[in-house]
Amino acid sequence: MKKTSEVMKALLIQPPPSELLSKDYNGMQVPTNLLYIAAVLESEGVDVNLIDFCAEPYSTKKMNLLLDDYSPDIVCFTSMTPTVQSIKTISKLIKG
Repeated sequence: MKKTSEVMKALLIQPPPSELLSKDYNGMQVPTNLLYIAAVLESEGVDVNLIDFCAEPYSTKKMNLLLDDYSPDIVCFTSMTPTVQSIKTISKLIKG
């Protein structure tokens, strides 16, 4: 963990299913794994922002605004097979 007076910011992302699968995707689940991670990070004083792109629409514009406004120190994903391509796309966007 960061040991400065500045608070570390963590962005936790539940990625959307890949575009090919999203048309028929009805398997929305609460991202409990990210909620557990968020609870631990918050208990250590980390500022956490969690976004669930299965519950709300994903767009590149929305992701860019989130990154610019929140400026996370670390970004974490949860992943299952249908989301792998989405993670690759979002990761490239984050890296710039």
